[in-house]
Amino acid sequence: MFSKVQEENSRQRRSAPLTRGEVSFTEFMRFDDLAILYPTIARTEIIGRSFERRNLTLIKISTGGTNKPTIYFQAAIHAREWIAPPVALYTINQLVENEANRYLIEDVDWIILPVVNPDGYEYSHVNERLWRKTRTLGTLCDGTDGNRNFDFNWMVTGASSFQCSQTYAGHSAFSEVETRAISNYLLANRANIKLFVDIHSYGNWLLYPWGHTTVPSADAAELQNVGDQVKRSNS
Repeated sequence: MFSKVQEENSRQRRSAPLTRGEVSFTEFMRFDDLAILYPTIARTEIIGRSFERRNLTLIKISTGGTNKPTIYFQAAIHAREWIAPPVALYTINQLVENEANRYLIEDVDWIILPVVNPDGYEYSHVNERLWRKTRTLGTLCDGTDGNRNFDFNWMVTGASSFQCSQTYAGHSAFSEVETRAISNYLLANRANIKLFVDIHSYGNWLLYPWGHTTVPSADAAELQNVGDQVKRSNS
């Protein structure tokens, strides 16, 4: 399967950008309809707006109750990773519409943000297929790697201070409105959030902390066990 993904990525690199409207952010993100159809278990919330004023809309899936553990999913912080939003949307659809999966939401709440970087996502469809960053304006080059813009060990490793770099971390932590919106939302709901999952498509891997050091985290063994179970379920 992974080889097919690599082949498709290679084909897309050779392809011209899509014309406006074919798979645009506005046309593709229709999960709001599920909240209308299933109001007892799903609701959407706009947690902020992007640099170009697109909504950052997430969906919360819950059977009700208080203080339930919460799983938070997000996707497409890197604009060119087109397969990430469909994974998030498929997850939403399965949790909301598939009765066989109803047990998954009985004791756990789910919060899913399908597109973190809507400006870059749209730009990658309309203008530059391999655009990765946000669309904030810069003096030399535009955009910031949102994945490296959070404040935890900002600019410690794996990031660049050069605006034109693909890994440019911004002029400061949380310089991007998108990352600030996510941070504010997570902090406001931190009491119940027990798992944070960020969907990427760079490789066929499940990565867990830490990324800035080789020293294992306190729960590394538990995270490795979770990763092994995910691997077995997908093999």
